[in-house]
Amino acid sequence: MDYSNPFKYLRNKDNINQSNNPGKFTTINNEDGTKSKLTIKNNIVSVITKKPRNEQEYSDYFLSPEQTNKLINNATSLKNRIIISLMAYCGLRRIEIQNLRIEDINFNEQMLNLTYTKGRKKRSVPISKALHSDLKILIKNRIKGYVFTPGTPGKKERHLSSVRINQILKETGEKANIKNPNPRLKYINPHLLRHTFGRTYLRNGGQIQILQKILGHSSITTTISIYGHPSIKDIQEDYERIMKEAYH
Repeated sequence: MDYSNPFKYLRNKDNINQSNNPGKFTTINNEDGTKSKLTIKNNIVSVITKKPRNEQEYSDYFLSPEQTNKLINNATSLKNRIIISLMAYCGLRRIEIQNLRIEDINFNEQMLNLTYTKGRKKRSVPISKALHSDLKILIKNRIKGYVFTPGTPGKKERHLSSVRINQILKETGEKANIKNPNPRLKYINPHLLRHTFGRTYLRNGGQIQILQKILGHSSITTTISIYGHPSIKDIQEDYERIMKEAYH
């Protein structure tokens, strides 16, 4: 094997996702679920391996219904309000928000037929009457294309960037004076809202099998591993209830 060109060697590996700009970095999907970022400069390879996100730990933190509604009500535009609502009320991932197309919306059935999802598995997600109405107002007379586009339209069709969506959540959270309840994180982020939906759905009597379908988990085992244990808020509320009954 010729190692004189490191990126030529790396591109031959089956588990490599090659960057569009190989002069910067490439990413390896490791067998243990971690990802390694390889940066090459002057033929010197630097490797950084990130630990996988502990979904069970992160799902312990979520917003209350009051906080969620306050966050949505502090959105500065209709577009921002819909983006936050789709995450908090429907559990959509950021990438699904970015790639949501007008053609994916079934207004007659009040349903989103998502085609660009994690694992590329199509799924249907119900929406509320309020979201149904807001989407109609936002889309107006458009019949195809991305639902959420940058403020300045270009010649080529584009969707919102992940950075912009993160910024929308951060700014709205600051305006509503709502911080991420996870002590490791400072700002509201997409995954917090997805976990808020999952936890709220189950706490209000939703079936975990249906939640699995809405969230798009390939296995019920995934849903149970993330949401099938008491959250920190569940533990606190149960403790307060028992102490109140025992000592008052």
